[in-house]
Amino acid sequence: MVGWIRFVDRAGTVIVRKAPNGRCGSLKAGWILGVYPTEPGTTSLSTLCYVDEIGNPCSSSKPIRSTHCGDFLVFELPDPPTCPVCACTDDYELH
Repeated sequence: MVGWIRFVDRAGTVIVRKAPNGRCGSLKAGWILGVYPTEPGTTSLSTLCYVDEIGNPCSSSKPIRSTHCGDFLVFELPDPPTCPVCACTDDYELH
């Protein structure tokens, strides 16, 4: 899916900010190199890196924006560099 997305429930609430050890069930696993916005109504620009099938932590990348919506974050997912790819997620408390 490309466009703004909110992660909820068992998926986790944010895209992880460190390269995962595995591939999160896909050929390439996405993670954010950057920071989450800290104030409601603000947006951060970061890099969405992809760990490839041999473990290179940022074999390809795309810019990604995240916006703080008060109680949660949303992410503007870019077109994937290849298929299949996914973004690894985890739970994160904003407060």
